[in-house]
Amino acid sequence: MIERIFPSAADKEHLRKAGIHPESIEDDFFDYSGVLVQKPWGHEYLFFKNDAVAIWMLFIQPQAQTSMHCHPNKQTSVTVLSGEAECSTLERSLYMSAGKGLLLEKGVFHSTKALSPKGIYVLETETPTNKKDLVRLRDSYGREGKGYEGKESFTSSNEHSLTLPILADSPHIQMGDCSISKKIYAHTDALSKDAPNMQNASVTILAGEIAHTKKEYSMKPGDVVWGGDLQNIKEYHIPKEIELLLISKTH
Repeated sequence: MIERIFPSAADKEHLRKAGIHPESIEDDFFDYSGVLVQKPWGHEYLFFKNDAVAIWMLFIQPQAQTSMHCHPNKQTSVTVLSGEAECSTLERSLYMSAGKGLLLEKGVFHSTKALSPKGIYVLETETPTNKKDLVRLRDSYGREGKGYEGKESFTSSNEHSLTLPILADSPHIQMGDCSISKKIYAHTDALSKDAPNMQNASVTILAGEIAHTKKEYSMKPGDVVWGGDLQNIKEYHIPKEIELLLISKTH
């Protein structure tokens, strides 16, 4: 299932105390393609990107955790691909296994910890794609108040012959305990026909839109829904071609 979390009063207060004005955060024009970003808790790299969405593959070492941070302008989803994780906000903690995910609205402080002895793989989807949109509140590695990692933390896959599986190389990738695939649908009937096959998968919109016929809602790039819930949505249509990312647990 996909749980959606909205910013709490505590989130808003901590962001206010940090003196961060979301509209003043500058854009990041660096091309992260083929770059492994070293982190004190592990590493991450860019798995997929288009104009609206960036997807990052994270490896978190055993008992390590990301900072308690938020993205003032970004909606973020977190999906566990292998092992077990503890995903925490300022108010509670959730235990997640492979195939499970969260959708965090902009401004929600969150942290992910690896509970498994071999570490965990996590997929993070960010909308919009700006890596400078980051506020660190607490950190086990002394990075409170600091921005995203600089080039001294970057390793080029070309220089070091690293193999970084990315979605552009294949429409279907097995990562950890999950299958990751990309599908394109040109019209509503095609998606409706295939929806029963998605009932045990998380579905992320990469491009396009799923709109309610009577305009009661609209799902846009970066939004995540559980496939079983998508099957139950009535009276929707696709205004134009749609591109989806499907993640399902395989073992």
